[in-house]
Amino acid sequence: MINPRVIRTGLHNLPEGSIVLIEANGEDATEVNVEVVRFLAGEGYSIILVSAGRPYTNLLRVYNEKKVDVSKIFFIDCLSKHTIKTEDSANVAFMDDVSDLTSISIAVSEAARTLPNKKFLLIDSLSSMLIYNDPAVYTRFIHSTITKLRVSQVSCGLLSYNAESDREVKKEVAMFCDKTVKLNQ
Repeated sequence: MINPRVIRTGLHNLPEGSIVLIEANGEDATEVNVEVVRFLAGEGYSIILVSAGRPYTNLLRVYNEKKVDVSKIFFIDCLSKHTIKTEDSANVAFMDDVSDLTSISIAVSEAARTLPNKKFLLIDSLSSMLIYNDPAVYTRFIHSTITKLRVSQVSCGLLSYNAESDREVKKEVAMFCDKTVKLNQ
């Protein structure tokens, strides 16, 4: 069980362009995602959500069940395009492949350029992305993305669910982060 107060404390009053590594146990993944998005929406962020673990339709259902305001979320769905008929709309872009990091980067940049208010990119998750991407390539992608975000004053949260597969990448990525929020201690 996640304590939402820890999320609020860890993410409250972040300077624009801050990068945060958010660590939790894998069994809490859905709850962490929901509570982080709920907090960010409540703080007035426009949220860019890169999802490699759950398809857009599933996330939408979960957020609606949990009464999370989805009007402030732009979804980048890295999973659905090959499984269901998809069509990009005002609040979702469907990627061809989870390993197409160039297209994901372009979608993030476009969303950051066009969304109003202060912006927050949430990558869910390091663990899911590493299933489809070479760790060295993915680490370079994260570093490049973080650099662009800092220049553009867009904040970012990288969700990590303590999977063995992302331990080395998480150590490298942590060096680029301003803060680490540990939700399970």
